[in-house]
Formats: sequence, structure tokens, C-alpha cells
Amino acid sequence: MDKDSLVIPIYLDTNILMDLLASIEDGFSMVETVKKQSANSSKTEFSGNGNIGTGLALFDLLDIIKIDLKGTASKAAHQKTEEERQAERYHTAGSLLNKLRRLISDEKIILQINNEETWNAANVSDFIETSGRFVPNPLYDSLITMKKIIEFITTSTDMESKQKELTPIYDDLIKRSKTNTPSKKLSQEEVEKLKSITQELETIKNLKFIDTLLNGFITDLERSGKQTYVVELDGLTGFKGIITLHNQFNKDSVGFELPYGNFKLLGKVVRKVNEGESYNLLRGSALSGIDDSILGQLLGGFSKIREGGINIPELTTKVDSPAIQIIPIAIFV
Repeated sequence: MDKDSLVIPIYLDTNILMDLLASIEDGFSMVETVKKQSANSSKTEFSGNGNIGTGLALFDLLDIIKIDLKGTASKAAHQKTEEERQAERYHTAGSLLNKLRRLISDEKIILQINNEETWNAANVSDFIETSGRFVPNPLYDSLITMKKIIEFITTSTDMESKQKELTPIYDDLIKRSKTNTPSKKLSQEEVEKLKSITQELETIKNLKFIDTLLNGFITDLERSGKQTYVVELDGLTGFKGIITLHNQFNKDSVGFELPYGNFKLLGKVVRKVNEGESYNLLRGSALSGIDDSILGQLLGGFSKIREGGINIPELTTKVDSPAIQIIPIAIFV
């Protein structure tokens, strides 16, 4: 037995696992009954010295000749004991995973993807095994990073107080800019001040809007009970695997081990993202049903934030080719 035949799962879809094993073995049991039989044989001899007139061997009278027996006597006793033991041997989810990998490996129905040749050979419905770096959903990662930046900015600048301070000044300058009274018209310095205040208030407004939008996006993604990961495949620079994990099967749902770690993946191909195509990371979220033009308007606030001098990361909403979408059965090391 080599080290690759014994693995530790980080993620394991037990529903798929048991379905596959039951299909391969025409049903299976989580418990095995083990029976063991053993047999023992022994021989015991007794002897004594002396004479007895009859010269008979008194094997069967050994128990009574002890009264006044003079002579020789011996007895051989043969005993055979048989023992049967019965025990139950239980399978765990991990042991069943190791069993499944051995079965599909022996049947040669699993494709190891580790170079471009094996990548090109992969087709929809193929069982594949590959390895790589597991990167959390780039969309979710971008949203969390943006939220942290915005929270830092709003806390450190006391945005609410700043808005209350600037709003009356802005209102007065706007009112005076519309008057025809020469004495109340804005000076060049005040015109520049109005432009600056307008930009600051617009940035605050956009930050508030973006913060509300981010909270909605993040809440929607978190309550789905699923996590999307992009796997940067080993031996294939620029090639990616896309998987969606169900939290109920994830031993690392809090994200201590899986994010940015290197693991192996067993699964089944459902789609190859070919040249010119992409995978939509909004898929399955509330945003997936929004028209692209409306979504563009919603996300336009991010660009305005950058124009206001705040360097926030680009929002990643898709994964470009070459990529492969996989239904994950297990992630393990």
C-alpha cells in the first residue's frame, strides 16, 4: 500500500460517494460482519511405576485406582476445542473514499489531469483527478476586500460628521451660484471650493451606496450555503478548475485550511470553458438575474470611487478560458 492510496478528505460529498459505490457494487453496506474460527487440540499423559498381577492397562479406571493401586498406570486424554468469533467492522466516510478511488483506478475510468495532453483528453462526464491551489471565489474575495477598505475609510474619516459639515456649505454655494445679483455671485475661489465640496459629497454618497450594495452582495453569497473556488491547476499555467462546494460536506467551512492551500480534487467534468468563453461567477446569486446594462449601472459606483482617489480592487465577475467546471466528489490531501 502506497501513501497515495490513503488520503484525508477536507471535503467529501457523501451522497455522491455512496451512490457511486452502490452502483459499482450493486449495493453496499457500511458494516461488515467478520467471522473467525479456531481449533485447539491437547494431550495429557499420566504414569506411575509398579506391578499389577493382571498386567492389564487400566486407562479407564485411572480415577479409582488411586485407592490402593500398586503397579503402573497411564492415561492419554485428547481434547479438541473449536471457537467461533463474530465482529462487526464499520466503514467511515474516509475509508469509503479510499475504496472508491481504488475501484475506479482499477477499472481505469479516472483521468489524471496534470499537463496539456491530459487536459485536452478530458471530456464532459469524465471522472478526473487533479491537484492545485484552491482560491476562494474571486468575486466574494473582491467584495470582502472592498468592504474592509470602505469600512476603514468611513471609520477613520468620520464620514457622517464630514457630510453634515459640508452639506450646508454646499447648499449655500449652490444657491448663490444660481443668483443674478452681482454682489452674491461666486468668486473664482468659491467656484473651485464648490467643485471640491461637490466631489467630496459625491464620494461620500458613493461610498454609502457601495457599502449598502456590498452588504447585500455578501449576504446573498453567504446565505446560499455554497462556496465557489477557482483551482489553479498544477503543471498547467493559466488553466483553472471551477468548483462549487456545499457547506454541509465541507470539513473546513470556516476557511482555516482550504483557502490558498494545495490539495487534490476528485470529481466529474460538467463543462469545458473554451477559447472566447467565460464562466459567470454571479451564477446562482441574486445578481445573476439582473440585466447586464442595469448591473453595469449598479457597479458603476465602483469606478466613481476610484475616480475619487480611493484605490479599491477591480470587481471580478467571471473566469476566462481555459477553464473546466467540475462537480467535486472529494478534496483531500
